[in-house]
Amino acid sequence: MAKAKSKLPVDNNLLYENLKLYRSTGLAKYYERIGRDLIKIAQHFMNHKRWRGHSADFKVDMESLALFYMTKAIHKIDLERFSNPFSYFTTTATNGFKQAKDKNMKWDGIIYNFENIEDCGDRNENVYIN
Repeated sequence: MAKAKSKLPVDNNLLYENLKLYRSTGLAKYYERIGRDLIKIAQHFMNHKRWRGHSADFKVDMESLALFYMTKAIHKIDLERFSNPFSYFTTTATNGFKQAKDKNMKWDGIIYNFENIEDCGDRNENVYIN
């Protein structure tokens, strides 16, 4: 029977080995390989149905924030405890996406409220938000 092809964007075992080699040697070539895998993870999950319908600018922001957090997590992952770095980085990317979405929603609310402030320029009255 043929081995089923994985739908994962990266090879989990290779990512794990690159992380171990980077930790032991500190060589930039392993860091670059890990970085390429993290970019693939971020792009893969950026196309998840949960994130569809957002603007291209917003998707770029989500991807960059996820990459930022995943890059920070490279130095935090405990390779003795976690043998599945794909899952670890996927969770980190998802949290980054959620944080970007929350940030965007917060700014949308501020802009909406700012646009709906009544003009009270000549009157010395309180400013009300509709």
